[in-house]
Amino acid sequence: MKSPLCSYFLLGYLIFFTETFLTLNTSFAYRYPSHQNLFAPPEILVSKWIPDSERDYLDETTWDLDWNDKIDTEAIQVSGFGTHEYIISQHVAAILIECRAQYPVEWEFHNSHYVLEDLHGITMKTFRHSNNVLDSTGDTYSASLQISVESNKATGNYSCRSTQNEQLSQTVFIYWEGNSPPYLVLSGRVLEIDVKPGSTSAQIPCYVSNPTASVNLFKEIGGIFKETQREDIKFDPKSGFLLNFHNISDAIGRYRCVSGEDGEDEMDVVEAVVKLEEKGTCKEKECFNHQVSPGTSFYFDKNTDELVCCGKGGSTNKKQTRLHTLFCWQPSICRMYEPAMYLISGSNGKRSSNGSCVTEKIYPRDYGLVRCKGDGIDVITYVYTEFWTVEQEYLRAVFDWRQLNPQNMVHLMIHAHSPYYDNQMVTATCQTLHSYFSDGIKWGIKWSNGSVSQFDSILTTETNPDLHGIRSTYLRLSSTMVELHCYAPIWNSTKWVDKSLKLDLKPSKSPIILGELVEELTFSLNDTEKMLECVSTGEPPAKIKWLRNEHEVPRSMVIWNANGTSVLLFKTVTHQTHAVYSCVAMNVVGQAQKSFRIFVEDSSSSSWSTAFAVVVPILVILVIGIFGFLMWRMKVQKNVVDHLSRVVFRDTNNS
Repeated sequence: MKSPLCSYFLLGYLIFFTETFLTLNTSFAYRYPSHQNLFAPPEILVSKWIPDSERDYLDETTWDLDWNDKIDTEAIQVSGFGTHEYIISQHVAAILIECRAQYPVEWEFHNSHYVLEDLHGITMKTFRHSNNVLDSTGDTYSASLQISVESNKATGNYSCRSTQNEQLSQTVFIYWEGNSPPYLVLSGRVLEIDVKPGSTSAQIPCYVSNPTASVNLFKEIGGIFKETQREDIKFDPKSGFLLNFHNISDAIGRYRCVSGEDGEDEMDVVEAVVKLEEKGTCKEKECFNHQVSPGTSFYFDKNTDELVCCGKGGSTNKKQTRLHTLFCWQPSICRMYEPAMYLISGSNGKRSSNGSCVTEKIYPRDYGLVRCKGDGIDVITYVYTEFWTVEQEYLRAVFDWRQLNPQNMVHLMIHAHSPYYDNQMVTATCQTLHSYFSDGIKWGIKWSNGSVSQFDSILTTETNPDLHGIRSTYLRLSSTMVELHCYAPIWNSTKWVDKSLKLDLKPSKSPIILGELVEELTFSLNDTEKMLECVSTGEPPAKIKWLRNEHEVPRSMVIWNANGTSVLLFKTVTHQTHAVYSCVAMNVVGQAQKSFRIFVEDSSSSSWSTAFAVVVPILVILVIGIFGFLMWRMKVQKNVVDHLSRVVFRDTNNS
């Protein structure tokens, strides 16, 4: 028999264990708040849109209309939240649909193979939202689908799916009217429908951009198209007509899907030819066989930076070699265009003289699909390039993303000349290649004590989709900083690529201007090429600004300004040159100033003054000399007169 003390002990232990378990369980739930959603399908919602009234300004318009409080239900109708159907009227110029999940996701357009040539207005991007790159359990992911197509060709099925588990997906059908009906998306097209032997159904893709549009199916009988009334023909506005049959011969023939008025000018028509599939016919991706026979080749020539595709035959061979490339800026976009590569027949490469080889130049950052087709060769593949740095001898291009060096897919730089200085303000830019990364770049700083702090970008380039993957930040450098880090999220995984840049900072010193801090100079009027020079020391070298009577001088007067030295030029000295000029030397920790007092003298007035100063004394001396000479002459004459007077008087007395 157990003692009461033992029972109490066991009860206390059980309570303690239960509380501990609940505490740990609560802690686990808090640490991984999204754990329960890791296997939930993605969430899809319309987030922003632009009305048709702003269609002409779409390139300059920012997404400023919010779905929640400004949506026009007549322009965008959402039906059946379980099935996700969006009816977008012609009053909408552009729409942004977001897909959110707890795992990496991307968009896929299932109808792209029908309307590939009209899809330049559909863009898809992936994002990652993270608080800590060292712990991805708290990350969330999103993918955006932006449609700004004027025609109705954007109508179709769009899926947002996990990049790692295709079972985790959510599909939305978008009825996109475009800026004007007709409603039949494939209007004017002639389609060939191959029916496999033994099939009991065939699909004619006469789908519409408005679910309320009426479409009738006609079959050619005896050279005349007659409307079909069979119950085994079903119409779905999302996919068109489904023909069910027991005998293939009942389905084979020419059909017309007609929507609109009875008048021929108002009718919207799609023609389809249903036929028995020929032996060996293969138009689907799954049927494609990567064929490379002996005597043929497909490779990247690193010496010429060219893709090279060589078949067996020459220019007289019926199977002339062709090389077709289709470059895109994001993996989802590339996959949307992928069906075109199985239908393409043209070539955009440069043919060799004998026609057996075709080449095309590849440039850094290129990414896309390539098809090499010729006698004995037919290859479809992706091509990837890395950033081409000055350290590399050759451009590197590969056909398998696993051969890429992730570090070479990120370019990190500081927009300032090294060395860098303590307290210096710089702009840093991190650029990632969009063939490998999602948006969601984060920054990090490693400090001298070993710790790392993370922060988001300050400057973005969202207004220019071509600059996807470029993020910049302002940064004031500190002597305790050791490294700058750029964390780039890999688009199809939870991993990051860490690109770092060492910061070997030098101590800063305030600028000192050499020589006397106040100078007085006199320039002569109309002198040319007179200069003032300001020389300073400091770390980093100071930038010098010139002032005239406390106002900045025109830039054209500064003929040199670098490394702490600046020269101000006066092409011609005028009366306006007379002023007080100051050079202000500034760097990140302080500034110094020197003043020049410039006087201007008129050279013509100066010469007259000099002449006057010389001539006047001469004239005075000359006048005094003449006056003295006259006085002397008068005295001599007086003496002569007196002498004559005495002589005459004496002679008179003697007589």
